[in-house]
Amino acid sequence: MNMRMKKVIDAVLVLVVAIGTTLAVAGIPALQTKKKSAPGVAVDNSRLFEACRSGNSSLLAEILPSIENFEVHDPTGGSTPLSMACFFDHPEVVRMLLSSGADIDGKNKDGGTAVHTAAFFCRVGVLEILLMHDPDLTMRNGYGQTAYETVTMPWPDVEGIYRFFKQMLPAQVDLEKIRETRPVVADMLREHSSGR
Repeated sequence: MNMRMKKVIDAVLVLVVAIGTTLAVAGIPALQTKKKSAPGVAVDNSRLFEACRSGNSSLLAEILPSIENFEVHDPTGGSTPLSMACFFDHPEVVRMLLSSGADIDGKNKDGGTAVHTAAFFCRVGVLEILLMHDPDLTMRNGYGQTAYETVTMPWPDVEGIYRFFKQMLPAQVDLEKIRETRPVVADMLREHSSGR
């Protein structure tokens, strides 16, 4: 199998995970995630995910004292709260999560991190915040890619993934801005890596 075909297959696999994530962040089905904090006691994380999805920093401030574990995953797409806040481009929520103990390198169910999400969707402001917390940029997602590699794949190989997100969440995906910003994000990641 040639390298271009492998990249296309990787892009399709990312799209499959993206479908689940999109359904989750769009609320289809509603974000109802439960974790066990003690035997027999279920804790509802839906308000945490709602705050991260909507950027509601007041709601997040209200519930932060009760959050014991930030490394929970939404049940449909498998994103951590930090990754969800990055996807929806909510810098204040990202800051609050990180200052409250969210793991900068915490993995989504697909193996990606918040840095993968911020880089792939070209959330420059959020990525700047994440880079200030010294993430491990050598981490690979479940498809074997670093955040840098996800943003440097050729545009024709990933355009379909972005178009899918544009159809599901048009307000969240600006194709032209992403296409123009991908080299900027790649430079940010490369510069941060070289400065370590």
